[in-house]
Amino acid sequence: MNRLADVFSLKRNFFHLLHPPHARFRPIDGFRALAVLWLILMHCMWFQFPFMSPDAFSEFLGAAPRWIIGGAYGVDVFFVISGFLIGHMLMEELAQRGAIRVGRFYGRRFLKLMPAYIVAMAIYATTMRMNWHMLWANLLYINNFIDGTKQAMHWTWSLAIEEQFYFTFPWFLIFVYYAIRPSRRTGLLWIVVGLSLAIRAVVILREGLYLPVAWSAGVTDPHFLHWAETLYIKSHTRFGCMALGVLAAHLQLNGSAPRFFQSRTRMAQIGAACSVLLMASILAAPIHVAGPRWNAAASLVVMTAHQTLFGAATAFLILYCLYPANRLARLLQASLSWRPFYSMAQLAYSAYLLHPIVLTMLFTAIAPHLRHYPMALYFVAGPALSFAAAAVLYLFVERPFMNLRDLPFGVARITTRQPAAAASAGA
Repeated sequence: MNRLADVFSLKRNFFHLLHPPHARFRPIDGFRALAVLWLILMHCMWFQFPFMSPDAFSEFLGAAPRWIIGGAYGVDVFFVISGFLIGHMLMEELAQRGAIRVGRFYGRRFLKLMPAYIVAMAIYATTMRMNWHMLWANLLYINNFIDGTKQAMHWTWSLAIEEQFYFTFPWFLIFVYYAIRPSRRTGLLWIVVGLSLAIRAVVILREGLYLPVAWSAGVTDPHFLHWAETLYIKSHTRFGCMALGVLAAHLQLNGSAPRFFQSRTRMAQIGAACSVLLMASILAAPIHVAGPRWNAAASLVVMTAHQTLFGAATAFLILYCLYPANRLARLLQASLSWRPFYSMAQLAYSAYLLHPIVLTMLFTAIAPHLRHYPMALYFVAGPALSFAAAAVLYLFVERPFMNLRDLPFGVARITTRQPAAAASAGA
């Protein structure tokens, strides 16, 4: 009983929020914090659409900085982080134990994600209420396969993709470690990345998608809806960034990444610079702003590769920060390991769940005056209120149930039928 009381201790949970542990991957806190902030800033624009005329919203969007419009790439950053951390955890377990405790993995994921999600669903059902009767699809994490006009909590399509990844990836990894020679595993992961690009290209060709997909048209534009339904929210078109995260974890564990970044510092610097330039180029591309229709070839190339390339740049920069072999890398590592980023990263999941509800309530309250306030107000008040709401959900729901993961409970053990030493050789 004393341990259970400690699990729900507000003082203990607040300590967890403010004090980072001695973790190996502290720079990832910075990536996660910046990604969720970026996503919220983008939604500070997007969730004003219902309160404006299409012309007024188009004007508002045209005045916004291009990098804020690109906040959707924050989801790709999250996918890379998830692939890296989950991949690293399970591959390391295989290397050390020769097995994955699948039941334990699923149990810990459930306690991390579901309690806060259920509370967020309840808040949604009593506030926004749009298609609330479809929340059963959210509970089953299949909402990204429901018609977009019928979805509840439509922004949680990315959570559904992540959960589908959690369900399937341990079994894929067991197959890889059981059936594929260690020397061929890196190549297999590259094939999976290539497969993700091929699937996207097939969907784009089959559906006749073209650029730009202008957000100013919003949910009333058939082209926008078609793009979102067929390419943007589906698991089979978005798993490339997770595969890149898994590949980065594999390269980190088998020693390829440490050897490269510590022995070829000049090449690492060039790679980091190219990654930043690639990200900037993708953000500058007029994919989501109104303009003339692109030709079919350009649309195919850009729509197939832009998110995967952004994810590849993210994965490279994560590894670059983990092995700082020069002053620039150490500065970047220290910046991304800044303590406030840790707290923001801890709140990222709760902020992700609640911020659209918070923004909708905010804009509903000030709708008659939207055009009279400076744009900067939305980009300050929106994130501030979202993180405040997230702190409450984190302290009273998310963190307590995460603490329960440390209490003993039964787990299933799935073996790969290979000794730990053999698994370690190809980790």
